[in-house]
Amino acid sequence: MARIKSFAFGTISGRLGDTVSAVMKDGTNIIKVYRQASNPNTEKQQAQRLKFGLINKEIKYMRELFKITFGSTSGVNRVVSVAMRNAVKGTFPDFTFDYSELIVAEGSVTPVEQLKAVRLSPSSLELTWVDTSEFIGISPLDKICIVLANPTKQEALLKKEVSTRNAGRCEVVYPPEWDGDAIHCWIYLVSGPSHKTSKSQYVSLDTSL
Repeated sequence: MARIKSFAFGTISGRLGDTVSAVMKDGTNIIKVYRQASNPNTEKQQAQRLKFGLINKEIKYMRELFKITFGSTSGVNRVVSVAMRNAVKGTFPDFTFDYSELIVAEGSVTPVEQLKAVRLSPSSLELTWVDTSEFIGISPLDKICIVLANPTKQEALLKKEVSTRNAGRCEVVYPPEWDGDAIHCWIYLVSGPSHKTSKSQYVSLDTSL
């Protein structure tokens, strides 16, 4: 509860009339005039709430994964922020969620090029890319990490360091129970002892065998 000390009235907490009092961490007292919105339920506000709810529904099973791929609990907030701008498509109230616009990692490491994915079996896929490690500043030994998401099963997998940049390919195995479900796939790189990362890349999965 917010509170403010007054010599005349003692400690005042929260809202008092048209003012709201608050005590900051450093002990500073702040008083603000409270003004209720003339229309707190505009279409824009409804749209924002609907977008926020849709995003949280779609990523709830991936929240723990984001803490790992971003290296902190703030990763979830970053994912939601980017998704609010890019991953929600359509117009109010008929919003849809675009997984290809979702990020699962972020950083300054150079990503791979010409990334492709092909399903090899009901429980495996192959990823290929072009090795560009001959360019200055790009390490051939950057580690490849894979994220797979299954919205139907509400399950996500993180495959860490499954290959290296200069290998140009890797195979990834996932649960056979996922066969027939829509699967989303991302790749990101981890570089050096400092574990710097690249921004994740979404790859469209060819489901034909």
